[in-house]
Amino acid sequence: MDPHTPANVYAGTGDDFSAAAGGIFKSTDYLDSWSWNPSSGLTGFVKYVTALVFDPQTPTTLYAGMWTTYYGPHVGGVYKSTDGGTSWNATGLNNLRGGIGFTSGLAIDPQTPTTLYATSGSYVGSLFIGGVFKSTDGGESWRAVTDLAASQHALIGPLAIDPQTPATLYVGTRADGVFRSTDGGESWSAVSAGLPNLPVTALAIDPQTPTILYAGTERGGVFKSTDGGESWIAFNTGLTNLLVNSVVVDPQRPTTLYAGTQGGVFVLFTPADASERLIEAIRRSLPPEEQTSLIGPLRQVATLLTDANPANDRAACGRLEAFIDQVNAKEQSGEVTAAQATQLRQDAGDITAALGCP
Repeated sequence: MDPHTPANVYAGTGDDFSAAAGGIFKSTDYLDSWSWNPSSGLTGFVKYVTALVFDPQTPTTLYAGMWTTYYGPHVGGVYKSTDGGTSWNATGLNNLRGGIGFTSGLAIDPQTPTTLYATSGSYVGSLFIGGVFKSTDGGESWRAVTDLAASQHALIGPLAIDPQTPATLYVGTRADGVFRSTDGGESWSAVSAGLPNLPVTALAIDPQTPTILYAGTERGGVFKSTDGGESWIAFNTGLTNLLVNSVVVDPQRPTTLYAGTQGGVFVLFTPADASERLIEAIRRSLPPEEQTSLIGPLRQVATLLTDANPANDRAACGRLEAFIDQVNAKEQSGEVTAAQATQLRQDAGDITAALGCP
């Protein structure tokens, strides 16, 4: 979505069965209709659009990462548009090896948008050649900053850039976890403690607290780090499909996380955030005279959950139990309807499950 004109939305597509089916569609009316320009410069053997990023200062400038199964030079790689997606041109990063070329991830420096990073490579037979590439001139030229894919075990994937300190980047791999650079990609170190030996398919950074990271994995769900990637824990409460393709942090409410999976889109949130959401729901659905007695225990829950003290979690469970008792009483007295009471109990149950309440 165009950050300056949200009616403009772009979607990357792909097709295994057509030589020229991949491309980028654009909507200018909030998804009601879409257009595709077959002569936009993306025709040929582009099979999948794997990444799209905007220039944050000039959103009519976009970069797209491509993947192709066509054996030939100068296909795949990174393309650039300076007219809002009407036309596209190949940048200096493309498949020069003549094998199966692809770009897995793109990241753009939010403070200096002419600086970009891409994870890109190609297969020539069974040999993989690729790494992390950097451009400082808007994609005109690229250089390999570090080859993290020296073996088949480290095939590179998603990229994420620290929005407050753009010299800090993270890259996910197919089998070797997550790597971090603090010098603009010049050197990298593994930061994967707690991550399973599974492909990392997506990375996201909390825009307000960039030491908080999320990693989507293939078959392992979502993992969270609160120390810049030094350690990770599973973050899968309520996530019933663990084949994760994308992870996005809500920029307005960073405790809310969206996970795109092969089984649909899920919303993951902390118990404290869930308590605040439940308070908002009460305010929307109940008359003012019925709100105060219900909101009180929930406000106490949210306060208790502002830190990681396990004793506070147990106390929060008690407040939630009191809240459910109040809901039951109000349903019996007719102060809330059966439908309202059922929804409130269900929402409170989600919080108690996340806390592991008895």
